[in-house]
Amino acid sequence: CVFPMIPITVSLFLKQSNQSVSGAVKLAAIYCATIIVVMSMAAIFALKGFRAMSVHPATNIALGVLFVVLALSLFGMFTLQLPGFLLRYTEGKRKAGGTLGTVFGAIAFSIVSFTCVAPFLGGFAGMAASGQYNSAELAAAGVSFAAAFAAPFFILALFPSLLKALPKSGGWLDTVKVTMGFLELAAALKFFRSAELLLTSTPSIFTYDLALAGWSATFAATGFYLLRLFRM
Repeated sequence: CVFPMIPITVSLFLKQSNQSVSGAVKLAAIYCATIIVVMSMAAIFALKGFRAMSVHPATNIALGVLFVVLALSLFGMFTLQLPGFLLRYTEGKRKAGGTLGTVFGAIAFSIVSFTCVAPFLGGFAGMAASGQYNSAELAAAGVSFAAAFAAPFFILALFPSLLKALPKSGGWLDTVKVTMGFLELAAALKFFRSAELLLTSTPSIFTYDLALAGWSATFAATGFYLLRLFRM
């Protein structure tokens, strides 16, 4: 849901700036900066409170359930959406055009892309719960994620001719999403095992053997899926 919007959005930059490269770059910079701010805040918000709760079994169980839900979303069983009124409001402001319209256009795009981005933002909660990263590292990860998300718009505004070289959106994007869904399932298994280890020093359900077998089965299924031996 993100990739097809890139050439459309960059084309709008070029049209609004009357084909001026400098004008298109300015609009793209504003657009990308807005995305970086919105996405960084979303990622950092996902971290808030998880560090303090990361050593509690309930938190690990909740994260495991969250990752299963996110995986099922990536598999296409349902769609995660933000409230529609947010999109309607920002879309109305976007139509104003100019700098303000570009800012609200970026916010509207961020809301629309939440459908695809939410499962990946959930990964930041897992990073926080692991306890291996300090606040500055987690914030830097959030900003890096947002910057990578926004970068194609800026690069293609600088070099519009690259638009012609982009592959067409299609089924390969679904393949990417499903593959990431399998990774989310593997992460869920890790959190379920961590929860049991916090409850008892000798797990009886999510044992080492079960976790290893689960990961092996998950990645084998990923391989079979990529080889097109089955479809979702």
